[in-house]
Amino acid sequence: MIFNPIDQETKNEFFAGFSVVDCVVQNRDRFYLLGNKDYAKEIAAGEIDDQPEDSDKRIIRVQIEDGKFTLAKNGIYGFHWPVYCEIDYPNDKLAVMDVKSSSFFSGVGPVPAISPVHQGGPLGGAISRLRPIGKNGVVLVSSDRDVLIHKGSQQWERVGQNLSSDLPAYEGFEDFDGYSLDEIYAVGGSGVIFKYDGKRWQQMDFPTNIGLSSVCCGDDGNVYVGAGGGRIYRGKEHQWELMHDDELALPYRDMVWHKNQLWCSNDSGIWCFQDGKPVDALPPKVRVCCGHLSARDDVLLTAGPGGVALMDADDEWHVLFLSVELKSSQ
Repeated sequence: MIFNPIDQETKNEFFAGFSVVDCVVQNRDRFYLLGNKDYAKEIAAGEIDDQPEDSDKRIIRVQIEDGKFTLAKNGIYGFHWPVYCEIDYPNDKLAVMDVKSSSFFSGVGPVPAISPVHQGGPLGGAISRLRPIGKNGVVLVSSDRDVLIHKGSQQWERVGQNLSSDLPAYEGFEDFDGYSLDEIYAVGGSGVIFKYDGKRWQQMDFPTNIGLSSVCCGDDGNVYVGAGGGRIYRGKEHQWELMHDDELALPYRDMVWHKNQLWCSNDSGIWCFQDGKPVDALPPKVRVCCGHLSARDDVLLTAGPGGVALMDADDEWHVLFLSVELKSSQ
């Protein structure tokens, strides 16, 4: 498919001065980008000392209409860093939530934060990931090993027994994925992986105590787990094997299943695996756009500080923009 690029004036209006730090595909014709304002000029001028934690952010909708990329004329603002966004099945809504659980659901608007445990609520830690599980709704995990599901009317309910304990933040859950609410895997901490079977959580035996950062339930029936040092483990329940070891400085941030292949990313690259082996099939400009991955409806989206690129349903890559081009035009 041939897409017309976004014109330079529009790109400057929406993205100049902002770094794209997350993305989510809603369908093959619509996706969202999360931008974080870059305060480099203010820091260089001595106006501030460092990038503020509560810096300006924007979530911009990108629509594909008649082969043209169009951007919404407004965005979603006011969320504290970090922000996570996903799609709420089956109503096809955008769900946005920040680390403090302030929330926004498209069609509903801003909603109250989840009540913390000390106020009688279900949330004990900082939110680390938000995503849908099958067609059962939005689920989240936290740094306190909370696993909660959205039950509608902005109500959240714990999935399984309470796994919270007095853990340091780095031992909490970093990521999760599942085939259904009867089979969910949650990972994080030093080789920690739990499986939920529809009734209870059980910790799985795992062959390493290296920190786990990401997990993906593949359509091939295997579960893939990303660990520190660029390691990828493949298996299910208590049976795991080391599939790949790349000796990377950064752990895998996102792992997605796209067209019968495993895709992984972090701030230094994007990797595609077919039958357990890495496949180098990325144009150089696409590799620059590393950071986050999102896939749905045969569309793969990658976005990061270097730019944004999209693989369409025909497996053609399209670079929406590169950050270096925006900076050179300012």
